[in-house]
Amino acid sequence: AARRMLVTTIAITAVVAGAVFGWRTLRGEPDQASGDGGSWNQLLLVDRGTGAVTALADDDLTVVAAQGPPTGRVTAAHIERDRIALVQAGQITLTALDDETPTVIPTEIGAVVVRLPIDDTLWLAVGSSSGGNVLLVDGLTGTTHDVAALVAPTSVRVFLETLRYDVTGTSFAMADANNFQTVVVHTDADPPVAAFFADQPVAVGKELVVTSEVVGQQADLALVDPERKELAKVSGELPVGGLLIDDEVTVISAEGTIARFGKDDTEAERLDTVAVPAGASIRWVRPTAGNTRLVVFGDSFQAVVDLEGRTVFTTTFATAVGEPTIDQGWTCLPVGGGDSFHSLIDLTSGEQIADLTGVAVTGTSADGCTVIGTRAGLTEVVGADVTVSLGQTRGATLSPDGAAVVVQTVRGETQFVPIDDGAAGDPVDITALAPTNALVTFRDT
Repeated sequence: AARRMLVTTIAITAVVAGAVFGWRTLRGEPDQASGDGGSWNQLLLVDRGTGAVTALADDDLTVVAAQGPPTGRVTAAHIERDRIALVQAGQITLTALDDETPTVIPTEIGAVVVRLPIDDTLWLAVGSSSGGNVLLVDGLTGTTHDVAALVAPTSVRVFLETLRYDVTGTSFAMADANNFQTVVVHTDADPPVAAFFADQPVAVGKELVVTSEVVGQQADLALVDPERKELAKVSGELPVGGLLIDDEVTVISAEGTIARFGKDDTEAERLDTVAVPAGASIRWVRPTAGNTRLVVFGDSFQAVVDLEGRTVFTTTFATAVGEPTIDQGWTCLPVGGGDSFHSLIDLTSGEQIADLTGVAVTGTSADGCTVIGTRAGLTEVVGADVTVSLGQTRGATLSPDGAAVVVQTVRGETQFVPIDDGAAGDPVDITALAPTNALVTFRDT
C-alpha cells in the first residue's frame, strides 16, 4: 500500500537530472557486466563461480593480468578505468587486478545492486525491492554512504525507482515513503550530509532540487535551494519526469505537456505537447544524447523531444512493449523495449539508420549506434552500415566501440570475433583462457 501511494504521489515514475535509470540499472538483472566508455584496450573475463578475473590485451589477446584470490560467485561485474566492482551474494567486492586486499562492502542477502550511468564514475546503489535503506557506493574510492545512518534517528523507506542524481554524481535525491518527503544526499560535502525537503523529488542538480506536491489532478512544482528556500513555484499537470540544468528545469507531464521554468518563475512556459495515442499515457521520461534529448515512453508508443519541446521522432507499437534501456550518453536510440524493437535512429535528426524489425536487443555500443541481439534464434550485430549474423550462440557480448564481439558458442567455445567494414572477421579462439560461461566486459586502462 505504501508503495502504491508513493508511486501515485510521484506520478508513476522517476527521472533523474542529467542521468537516468534504464533497466539494466534499476532491475539489476543477474549475470551481467558493464564496462566504461567507448574505447577499450583490455578484455575482461570474470568467472561467475569464483569471481576470478582475467584480463586479455586488445592487440594479441594474451593474458596481461589476473585477479586473485577468488572471492565467490558473481552475478554482475562493473568496470571503470582500473576499478572493478564484483556483485556477489551479501557483498560487493571492489578491486583492481593488482590489488591484493580488495575492499568488501557488506550488503543484505537479496539486495538489489544497480550501477548508476553517471559519466566517468562507478556509483552503485544498493536497496531492496520492497523499499528500505539505500547504500550509495563510490566504486572508485570505496566510500559508502549509508542513507539511514545519515538521517538517523529518522526512519526512512526508499524505493530505488525514485532515486535521482545530478550529472556529476555528487547529489542524490530520493523519495521517502515513510514521511512523504525528499531526502537529498550531498556526497561531496565534508563530511557528507543528508537533508529533508518537503514533497516528492522530480529532479536534482548539484545544489538545487525540484519537488512536486500533488493537489488533486494537478501538481505544485518547486525549485528549492539547499536552505529549503523556494526559488520558483509553479502549478501544472502531474509530472512524469524532468531534466534540471543549472537553475532551469524541463518537465513532461503524464498528458504529454512539455513545460519549462526556472528561478523566480511563478508560471511555467508551455513549450509543446507530445502526441500521446488515445487511451495511452506517458510512463517514463529519460534524458539522453548528453542531456539534449528526452525519450518519452509509454507501453504502446515512443517519442524523442529536444529541450525546446520539438518532437524529433515518434512512433507507435502494435502491441505493448517492455520498458527500455536508455543511456545518457547515447547519440543513437534503439526504438522499442523488452524483446521488441523496430528501428535504430539518430537522436539528433530522428532519422532511421538501421532496421531492427524482429531483433531482440541484448546490448549496445557505448554510443548506442550499434546493437547486438537475436533474430529468429540467430545472434546479429546491427548498425548504420553493419548487419552481421553470428549464427546460434549461447551468449554474445558487443565491445563498447561496436568493433568486436565475444561469442560463447553452442559447443562451449569462447571466441573473439572482430567486425570490420561491416563484416565479421576470422574468430580467435580464447577458450583456453576463459572460464566456462564467463561474464565478459571491457575496460580502458
